[in-house]
Amino acid sequence: MTPTGPSVHLSWAELACHDAVKTPYPGAWLDRAVALAAEFESLRLACAHRFGEESVSIIVISAYRTPQHNAKVGGKAAGHHLDGRAIDAAPPHGMGAEEFAGICIEQGRLRGIIRGVGIYALDRPHVHFDIRPELGLETWRE
Repeated sequence: MTPTGPSVHLSWAELACHDAVKTPYPGAWLDRAVALAAEFESLRLACAHRFGEESVSIIVISAYRTPQHNAKVGGKAAGHHLDGRAIDAAPPHGMGAEEFAGICIEQGRLRGIIRGVGIYALDRPHVHFDIRPELGLETWRE
């Protein structure tokens, strides 16, 4: 953990709700933030390895959401963004959503912490990954 975020490459600002007031990620969920950040870092390294690079950037589109913001953006009523366990991220530059999702699934199987991976490949290609408490790995496509 660093002063600016739960990991070196994931900031508190990226985890905050993207509503009009930028509602902060709840401090009571620090353990979730650290676990989510560890998976984010693992994905960065796996993507970099795929490219033969030392590092890549992954852009966070959405993470924690308030119930009001979640409803506004059409999120699931019981989605994992509401409990600070999910990130929607754009694939690294030069990688498509399908390949990025494949890496998320691989990391979920290897590490057992990522337990939800959704591929959103249409309008704004991105991948949802979460660290839900339920066992097993759920995947979907929209």
